[in-house]
Amino acid sequence: AQMATKIAVHPAANLMPLMSDEEFEGLLADIKEHGVDQPILLWQGKLIDGKNRVKACRLLGIDVPTKEWAGVGEGTDDLDVATHVLKLNLHRRHLTASQRAMVAARYAEFLAPAAEKRMKAGVKAGTLASIDGRVRGTTSEAGTLASIEARGKASEISAKDFGASAATTERAKVVIDNAHPLLIEAVEEGRVSVSDAEHIAKEPQILQLAALKHVKKGEAKTVTKAAEKIKEEQAEPE
Repeated sequence: AQMATKIAVHPAANLMPLMSDEEFEGLLADIKEHGVDQPILLWQGKLIDGKNRVKACRLLGIDVPTKEWAGVGEGTDDLDVATHVLKLNLHRRHLTASQRAMVAARYAEFLAPAAEKRMKAGVKAGTLASIDGRVRGTTSEAGTLASIEARGKASEISAKDFGASAATTERAKVVIDNAHPLLIEAVEEGRVSVSDAEHIAKEPQILQLAALKHVKKGEAKTVTKAAEKIKEEQAEPE
């Protein structure tokens, strides 16, 4: 067991969103009563699975049980770690289509540097042909998922594993690349849909925050409607 405050996090652990407040409260109550039944997973001393358990243990002031992942043999790299993390979580977590699209977009983003690193290391030469030339992805419609699909052999995860359409994943990429961090967080937590967030992702960040506040207060059902309402109010003469 380790102190929850002293665990470094591997980037692959951030591919999956944190639990919603409601889910986390349930986990917290369960750990308080029964302890942590499943150790968190580490690779080379860094957390790859169990962010929510670490957060709960930190709040409860208790040590968290850890287990070192053995990897997939000699030459295990970041790509293998990311694949393992997603295989563990995609079917375990109850994610909305929007959340799954965000995971797919983050994974596609993660693939490029990880694949480049793998090529430089000369690891798993047999899979390099499927990565080479495609690591930078594509900006065409369905490009993000297509780039995951094209690297399927290297990543062992295909587009269908995410349960998100190509179009929704492209919207998620727009949100990740342009939106305010709090709007991204709202989509990842399942509070705002990815198509709703995409509509205002390129608007001024102050407008995004104001729209998010309107939705939180129940003054609008979507951030798109909230942003429209704010713009109309601003355009009205004094």
